Amino acid sequence: MTGGALRMGTGMAKKKTIAVFFGGRSPEHDVSVVTALQVMSALDSTRYEVVPVYLAGNGAWWTGEALRDRSFYLPDAARLKQLTQVTLDMTASGRPRLIGLAASLIRRPAVFPFDVAIPSFHGLVGEDGQVQGMFETAGVPYTGMRTMASALLMDKVATKRVLESAGIPMLAYREIPRPAEGLLVTPQELEPLVGNLAPPWCVKPSHLGSSIGVARATTVQEVSDVLPEIFRYDSAAILEPFVDNMVEYNIAVSQAFGALTTSAI
Repeated sequence: MTGGALRMGTGMAKKKTIAVFFGGRSPEHDVSVVTALQVMSALDSTRYEVVPVYLAGNGAWWTGEALRDRSFYLPDAARLKQLTQVTLDMTASGRPRLIGLAASLIRRPAVFPFDVAIPSFHGLVGEDGQVQGMFETAGVPYTGMRTMASALLMDKVATKRVLESAGIPMLAYREIPRPAEGLLVTPQELEPLVGNLAPPWCVKPSHLGSSIGVARATTVQEVSDVLPEIFRYDSAAILEPFVDNMVEYNIAVSQAFGALTTSAI
């Protein structure tokens, strides 16, 4: 899958091949699938060839055109026969490529070269710097934040500490670690952790996105009630004041071509 050619005027320009990585072992697996489908549909087919790379929940990697079809998910054993199981070439020698695992003495493994990776993960083992570190090791150009920023900003408590040290205004917070045994934290155990942070609160996993385990609580008992669900997925929860009538603004910042540029708000 080396890409075709695009005619531009009297010359020929080779298409870039984009590998879209998604899925993974995160609880937000399904959200990642939706994101990847949107990314792949948005890529201009006159400029780019797209290679979908699906990381199944069991850790296996797959590629194939069937992965671009929304009706394919979640794949069963029969549907997986339409795909090729692959792994990433980690030699960092030349153009990045995926290598098929179904090789034999008489059949060479399939090879899927590409130019750039777009990680489209949500949550742990994907959005938290682990995949970015793998790309760095393998010499794969990729979009988004680098390893350190990905790891730092996926940890809400660590992010708070960095913002705090830089003097950036933010909501107060409390970290609630998962118990060494079990998932229950009693109201009596929570009282000193909550301290003087007044209710109502927003409580959520410290290392996931914002689609799983987020709750509003008005009493310490309610916080205790929602923590076991959070601790099923994460090692810590973060507690913040609940803000009424909040307006959220999203803006992207890029330094891809030297100067800082911002998106529309």
